[in-house]
Parts: sequence; structure tokens; C-alpha cells
Amino acid sequence: MSLANLRRALRAALPDELRWVTPHSFRRTVATVVRDGLGPAVAQQQLSHSKLSTTEAHYLQRYSHGPDVRNTLDRFAADIVADESIRKVSSGPESAGVSSGV
Repeated sequence: MSLANLRRALRAALPDELRWVTPHSFRRTVATVVRDGLGPAVAQQQLSHSKLSTTEAHYLQRYSHGPDVRNTLDRFAADIVADESIRKVSSGPESAGVSSGV
């Protein structure tokens, strides 16, 4: 089966919301699933690439989840708010240009 016939058959078989799926997207998905389950070297073998760098650069979906740093950022923000509150309290109205009238 030619690639054009494969694409045509795929388009005919898929519902409208999946029209974006192509043979290449299937290939990338298989590579990523194999990489996640068995490692990048096995994904390279599955795709018959001579170089792992080809598989990594063009076929493996990149990890899009970074580490969970929410607690660290929340503590940082709380420290900033606390520092601002301390500065406001310690500066008092005199430093804000307000005269005490004495």
C-alpha cells in the first residue's frame, strides 16, 4: 500500500475530530509509548533508526511536565508578602510623608 493510499484510508476511517491524525503522528506516538515503557534505545530500534539522536530529535514527544515547584513558589511569595508587611509596619506614617502634627 502506498503512503497516499494509507493516508486516504486513514482519513476515511477516522471521525472528524481526529482528522489531524496522520501515519507520521502514529509513528511518533508509538515511538513515545515505546520510549516511556522500554527506553529510548528500544524506540530507536522500533523505528529502525541508525542514530538515537534522530529518534530523539524527530520522533519522541518531549516531556512537558516539569517538577512540581508550587510549594517552593508559594513559600517565596509568602516571604515577599511578609517582608512587605514588615516594611510597612516598621516605616510607620512618618516615612510616608505624613506629619504627626506635633
